[in-house]
Amino acid sequence: MTVETLNFYAMNTQFEALFWTEQQATPLSAAALEVQQCVQALEQILSRYQQSAEVFQLNRTAASGSQAVSPVLFEYLQQSVSLYERTERLFNIGYQAHKPLTDCLLLDPRGYRVFFEEDSLSLDFGGIGKGIALKNVATILEKYRIENAFVSFGGSSVLTRGRHPYGDCWLFDLRKYQWEDPLKMTDSALSISGDQYYDQGDQLHIINPQSKRKQHRHQLVVVQHHCPMEAEALSTALMVADTLQQAAIVTAFDMEAFFML
Repeated sequence: MTVETLNFYAMNTQFEALFWTEQQATPLSAAALEVQQCVQALEQILSRYQQSAEVFQLNRTAASGSQAVSPVLFEYLQQSVSLYERTERLFNIGYQAHKPLTDCLLLDPRGYRVFFEEDSLSLDFGGIGKGIALKNVATILEKYRIENAFVSFGGSSVLTRGRHPYGDCWLFDLRKYQWEDPLKMTDSALSISGDQYYDQGDQLHIINPQSKRKQHRHQLVVVQHHCPMEAEALSTALMVADTLQQAAIVTAFDMEAFFML
């Protein structure tokens, strides 16, 4: 058995991974290097804090005129708008704007151009960036035919492939969230929103894009889904969803498992 581990800091949190195989010819080290390079490159696109990042620059200029962006960023903008519409408009990368995202974020596929219809719009991929990264990691694992992997991005975003070396799956321990039974994971992703119980309003950290207030309807949301990008959007949206919105979201997405406290 050959094992490769990976540990580095990106997107303001720790990225950790373990790959293993029984096939000696599988290039685990090359895959690990490509994973790290890919995640770091995505941060240079999606960060709203790093001045060299594409989103940082777009937030500064897109309200003054149409801006050309990379095809990669344009694709993630389109996908984020789609998730906004599918989650009852509760997952919103432009939550600071006063208008609905679809009214103030104008996307022109001819030349990959973006325009902010509203000055207050500022894009924030913080609620989905790790999911985007893990989706790209999954593609790299498939490219190198790595069948067994456990990837944790900050402990709250997880991607699995195959199984643990000494078991038939990967077990994710949820006891620190007061949930006794571990989740069994093989080829799926996990996203957790609300890392602890909150009693004080000033400790809330997720903004309801409709009320524009920090407002949690739940203290913890855990979503298991085949797509890490959708899992991230879902855990964020369900955190603030009311009963009717929750029912609509659950109907719209094929989640493997979810629970809320």
